[in-house]
Amino acid sequence: MSRTITVTQTNTKTKTPSPTPKTIQRVSPGRKLNNKLDIKSQREQLVNTYLTFTYEMRPGLENRVFWKYVILMLYSIDRITGTATNNTRNTTLYSKVNKMTGIVSDIEQAFWANAFVNIVKNIKRINASTTRPLYNRLPKI
Repeated sequence: MSRTITVTQTNTKTKTPSPTPKTIQRVSPGRKLNNKLDIKSQREQLVNTYLTFTYEMRPGLENRVFWKYVILMLYSIDRITGTATNNTRNTTLYSKVNKMTGIVSDIEQAFWANAFVNIVKNIKRINASTTRPLYNRLPKI
């Protein structure tokens, strides 16, 4: 015994073809958008630099290593706030740091570590005046 099913009604509606899907560009955190890092990525970069800085800190730390990290973090803060006036200053300081000799005192390391801890804790409230007192504390090279 076989069953036969007959369809008496035909479907006159036809499905319109869907348009071809557009390619969507997704930007994940930490990626560049129009050759610029977004604010979130810049904050993450500052935190990562700070963590590396604290990892490197120890008694007898060389001046050139210590001050490179300090200048990099100041540069990152300036990038977050959009302060472009300190960029040339950071560039010249960074190039002069290679000539430094000696070691950094533990007191100086503690000051800068505390200063950057406070900045990282309040990372969403960073403004253009955040680095002003820190630039005054930099050594005269």
